[in-house]
Amino acid sequence: ARNGEAVFYLDSANNVRRWYYYLNNAWNKVEVQSEVVKGWVNFNGRGGVTIRDSFNVTSVTRNVAGDYTITWDTDFANASYAPSGTCRGPGASDNFYVAVADTAGGETMLVGSLNVESSNASGGPADTDMLVLLANGDQ
Repeated sequence: ARNGEAVFYLDSANNVRRWYYYLNNAWNKVEVQSEVVKGWVNFNGRGGVTIRDSFNVTSVTRNVAGDYTITWDTDFANASYAPSGTCRGPGASDNFYVAVADTAGGETMLVGSLNVESSNASGGPADTDMLVLLANGDQ
């Protein structure tokens, strides 16, 4: 073997995934966990919700302008999971912002769903043409 070579090992019967790589004249391994991110979604919230792609998401509901509820397929173990997200406005120069579980607005994180809000540059609620959110935590 030469430095920089890599091999992927898959044992599907035992759900084992590993990368082996050769560096400094030795083989090293990295365990690969399946679906480390526990849930994610990419959706368009303008003119109704259209989910482009997702993992572990049952639905996205538009509550009012710029306010959405994401419902998880598999609930989290507790409401202390770690969500993060980003969004963009309809125009190339539009600045939009996303708030995840805006507790100042009275929202809460639930094990089975999460409230997300998008706003325009002036801080007003506004539908976004792309919102991407992911969440990590115990399930």
